[in-house]
Amino acid sequence: MFSPLLPVVNWIFSELLKLVRFVWDYGGWLGVGVICLPLVSRVIHIFKKIF
Repeated sequence: MFSPLLPVVNWIFSELLKLVRFVWDYGGWLGVGVICLPLVSRVIHIFKKIF
């Protein structure tokens, strides 16, 4: 019944697995971008107010 859709479903799950592996391996850089860059921006803003 669903056999024509099986290759498509397998492809979707394989691509999803690749994405999960990429995020798992390089997730540290994602954390730097999400957390550290806004903090650096606030620190720069504070120093601009001081000077």
